[in-house]
Amino acid sequence: MRWASKRSAAAPRTSRLSSRIAQTLIADNLAHCGVAEGYAIIRASATRALNDFQTSGAAFEVILLDPPYGEDADRLHAVLAQAAGVAAPGGLIVLEHARAHPAPDSAGPLARTRDVTSGDSVLTFYACPL
Repeated sequence: MRWASKRSAAAPRTSRLSSRIAQTLIADNLAHCGVAEGYAIIRASATRALNDFQTSGAAFEVILLDPPYGEDADRLHAVLAQAAGVAAPGGLIVLEHARAHPAPDSAGPLARTRDVTSGDSVLTFYACPL
């Protein structure tokens, strides 16, 4: 799971599954691109990171969700609804998923606005209410 563009924050935050390998790859890619500051890698599960962000009052304008392909529909719905709790009013949530596993039409206050399909992958966009 990835988050970006936190409103009123100096450092966009990234949360990816708690794999050390994934975290190392993210840090290496940022360094390779010359990014030395202005970000934080949060070492936590998506559920824990979302809970922590909500507790801290964080509000993100853009949230990118990239859960493991094949995640069941109930889990996708739960993560989307949880992400809605840290989305800024008018924000955007983008869920990447397998075409074979359709995303929910809505989750909590989120309304599905469009899908972009590329091969077996789909990006589903959700609008957050103002």
